[in-house]
Amino acid sequence: MADDFLECLSRDWPAARWMRHRVLIGVSGGPDSVALLRGLVALADDGAPRRLVVGHFNHGWRGAQSDDDASFVRKLGEGMRVPVHVGRGIPTGSSRGEGPESLARRARYAFLREVARTVNARYIAVAHNRDDQVETILAQVVRGTGARGLAGIPRVRPVSPHLAIIRPMLGVPRKTVLDYLTALGQPFRIDATNSDPRFLRARLRHRILPVLREELHESIDASLLHLADSARDVRVMTDDLVDRLQTECHCSPTDRGYELQCGPLATISEPSGRELLRHLWRTRGWPERNMNRNQWTRLWSAVATPSTPRTVFPGGITVSHANGQVRLERPPRFGQGLDLGQVT
Repeated sequence: MADDFLECLSRDWPAARWMRHRVLIGVSGGPDSVALLRGLVALADDGAPRRLVVGHFNHGWRGAQSDDDASFVRKLGEGMRVPVHVGRGIPTGSSRGEGPESLARRARYAFLREVARTVNARYIAVAHNRDDQVETILAQVVRGTGARGLAGIPRVRPVSPHLAIIRPMLGVPRKTVLDYLTALGQPFRIDATNSDPRFLRARLRHRILPVLREELHESIDASLLHLADSARDVRVMTDDLVDRLQTECHCSPTDRGYELQCGPLATISEPSGRELLRHLWRTRGWPERNMNRNQWTRLWSAVATPSTPRTVFPGGITVSHANGQVRLERPPRFGQGLDLGQVT
């Protein structure tokens, strides 16, 4: 059982690719991240403690249980001679269009990027597994996302020329992860919010997917993963299109967003325009929680129609026209509220 997990991990991210670099591992204390830490240490040579670093963000939502998670991760790292950096902050931002999951995710990744730069890490390794990918794709289908969203969780996402987020376990089933920990006798923490039906992912994991798998067997997983593969192919083509459209529309970044020339926008088709706007939106890190297909269509209409009055969209993003230009911006107050607290 342990060999199955290590074989999958080694196949998808061979140690030769990362052993000479510093790797920051995001560890929540849950089964996936604990397995990733144990697996990378097992695959590395004796120099692993000098190159592996653990980052844990305590968002404090669960009170004493969150503090216990942090203590567990500290002890786990110390027992493996891996340095542990713990950050604490409560993401209480009031940004419209962002739910608690999104706020927590933004705070966690901001912390991990900060630690990675501090320790000069080349990679931030996070522990999403194959089941997480299936759940993400299905969630995007439910939300009516575009082709980019259907591509699911990216395996690698560059942060800068010298730093990338990598997910080495995306091809590993959750059962294989749990079997590995069982074989090691390795305990882990359980976050009860992962089963909270208020969150879409929890409903998909515990209610919807079990029914689909029972009715369709495991083919539903394979079908969704195949859909993501096809969407990634489409994304390559749309990336080229978006690059060209930004040049044609004289798209310029501003302190709060973007400014585009209205004239060239009139020649762009609606599907191409929506794809351009999705790219600009994501590049800024604006919240997408309430941006379904209807909202993207409404946004494109507001951007492409010079007579449209100032319009506000989810997340507080505004569209306004003046002097042959259109501005797509987010007021500063909507970007505030993520307190990363202290890093130790």
